[in-house]
Amino acid sequence: MHLIPSIDEKPLINSVLKFYKEKYAVSSRENVGYVNKLNTFIGKSKKIAFDLISAQLKKVEPILDKDFFEIIVDAHGDAITNELELYAGQSGGALSQKGCKKAKSFLDEKVQGQIIISSDLPRTIHHSIAKYFPEKLDDEKLLNLIEKTPSSLEHNFGIMEKETHIGWVRYALDLGIIPTPLLRSQFYGLMELFPEKTIDERIEKLGKKWKENGKSDDEIKAEINSEKIRLQIIEKSCCDLQMKRFEQLGEKNPKKKLDEIMNALVMKSSIYYCMEGKDWQPITEVKTYMDIRVKSFMSLFLDKKLLYELVFGKRIQIVTHSGTIDNLYSFFGEYDSPGQVRIIKREKLPSRGESFLVRMDAPNGKIRAFRYLNDPAIIQSIISQTEKEISTLRENFPDEKVRKGTGIVKTEFYTLRKDESNKDIKKSCALEELLNDNSPSLVLANCGLGKTTCCLDLASRLMPENSIKNLVSEEYIPVFIRLRETKSIFDQEIKNKTGKSEYETLMAILTGGVSHLAEKKIETYRNNGKNFVFILDGFDELHHSLKPIHIFDSLVSDMSKLGKVIITSRYESFSEYESGNLGKGGVKTYNIDPASIIKNLDSYLSERFENKAAVGKLSEFIKNQSSDVKNNWLMVYFITEIYKENPGSVDTNSQVSPAEIMQKGIELFVWEHARRRNPSLFSYPPKTPSESDLEYKENRLVFFNEIKNGYLEEIMPKLQKIAAYMTVNDKTIISHDETLDILKGRWSLKDELEKRKTNEK
Repeated sequence: MHLIPSIDEKPLINSVLKFYKEKYAVSSRENVGYVNKLNTFIGKSKKIAFDLISAQLKKVEPILDKDFFEIIVDAHGDAITNELELYAGQSGGALSQKGCKKAKSFLDEKVQGQIIISSDLPRTIHHSIAKYFPEKLDDEKLLNLIEKTPSSLEHNFGIMEKETHIGWVRYALDLGIIPTPLLRSQFYGLMELFPEKTIDERIEKLGKKWKENGKSDDEIKAEINSEKIRLQIIEKSCCDLQMKRFEQLGEKNPKKKLDEIMNALVMKSSIYYCMEGKDWQPITEVKTYMDIRVKSFMSLFLDKKLLYELVFGKRIQIVTHSGTIDNLYSFFGEYDSPGQVRIIKREKLPSRGESFLVRMDAPNGKIRAFRYLNDPAIIQSIISQTEKEISTLRENFPDEKVRKGTGIVKTEFYTLRKDESNKDIKKSCALEELLNDNSPSLVLANCGLGKTTCCLDLASRLMPENSIKNLVSEEYIPVFIRLRETKSIFDQEIKNKTGKSEYETLMAILTGGVSHLAEKKIETYRNNGKNFVFILDGFDELHHSLKPIHIFDSLVSDMSKLGKVIITSRYESFSEYESGNLGKGGVKTYNIDPASIIKNLDSYLSERFENKAAVGKLSEFIKNQSSDVKNNWLMVYFITEIYKENPGSVDTNSQVSPAEIMQKGIELFVWEHARRRNPSLFSYPPKTPSESDLEYKENRLVFFNEIKNGYLEEIMPKLQKIAAYMTVNDKTIISHDETLDILKGRWSLKDELEKRKTNEK
């Protein structure tokens, strides 16, 4: 491990401590602040930072090429939290155990900082210690500082005492960590001790989360009412505490002061807003002030009169806050665009804490540009898109268990090859082999065997929070695309005459999320154990002009340069043999094993029935059916749902055809979909006092059967017409006008087929 050089220059240490004893260098949660002395504050802070950094840089030798230097930028993880502080927007404490664990995980033995520069607040100093000095985490002196640092509004109203703050600064200096207020988060003063979001905003976010978790509308409504009351109580506690604080500070009208801050919170998100005190002087920081502060710090490394000559060939560690990352990000991004000033709001990660690496290239001493080598925000935008695809697909899935993210039976595969005597050799394999194989993978199966479900399961399990433990040798970043959904975009792009070929148009659609990444960036992600995996579902559902085998070869070959490729398809023109589709893309072929359905049938049914007798009865019935039924997940699903709806409608001693199952299954699916989308429309009235339990149950069943039959009699013929139109025209989406043409009888399957015969002649 690298040794961070110590700071043993006494004059330097004394100048730092003197600076922190001045009035405007206190914690950002006080109303007294540096804002009305901005230039003085930045100048003094910058001078101290320059002296400390230059002293440290002189002690370390170059470890990189002389034409560039690197900056590791970390944003700290979770701070110590309880519910009162959490809902009050207060995050000033030291790191929690979770935050320390994340800090440790950011340490890469091959890519370490030679000097550490941190924001001067506890949570960033704590992050630096956890990452580079984990042996110090149990130090009594550090534990004492953590205890004195407020992590709750009940502890000194969430405001850190000056001596405690200076204690953190001293501890950092003792370890060789350079603390600077130039890297703090935005100075909101007392506004930071109040909720960042309104109760309604919090409720809306929770409502979406509950819906994604499969809760019913009634359950969500009850949860919302309960949560709203709880949050109102917490918010009142925050306000009561602040009123006491204002009284202690000698405010003549604490209520007026509280109202001022509550009103200011509404404007807090504006980049131009700040609170003003006496004589109209600003007492909180405008976003543009913060930008000046952060970029003033960064200019230390790029001014030839300052640290420019010392920094090349070396690697610096910066530790700061998620808000400050936005300013650093915009600084790096705009550096090669002189004259532009932008404050870029990056997409935040789902949980606190991130780390990325930036390189400044300067061939022959001439500064060129910063470039990111592993920015997690880029990855996050890709992950967010995949999350959206997963959520959309789950929401529209007929199976309730799958909609809730459970109940998917693990897919099993087999490969097929010929031995020397031309005999077929079949080898079973699991998901691990498919993922760890460096070759691109083609997964083949007929309709109903679970290709889309397999893709959904794989994409879900590869998401960072669900990473498959001990399953893959690398960490994958999933990019999940349903190829059938690209048809409408493809048609529109071709119609717009963009000048691209059909293949170029397809590639632009498929790689839109990652195509902007330079080859170097992708290589750096790989070196850090992260690989993109493209899960492309339904090659057979692409636009007909894109199905030729040479298109498939080019697609696999080009996308494999970006990451691992997994494509699913029906057999159509593909061979089931392992190397039967080996073109220039070098694809290896896997087949979904139909026999695994019977093998996993009892497990599937047990997820859906509590009654073991029902599981046994239905399992035996399915196993006695023809292979077209028992070796097809779609058939199994329909039989299961039909039995759940009405066990008496399934004669468990009979044989049923796929056509019969499809007819009943589709009717049931359409009905359940309608009920799910319009619960109030199909709700039975509450039980009346005059009805017995048995009467209520019977009346309810009659009611639903009448509604269901009426609905299906009306809707099924229309759906059949629409399905016929989409099938013969190879469409997955149709316009409103097309739908009206079908329903009003302006299109018929008979006329369409006659027209095609005429055209062929």
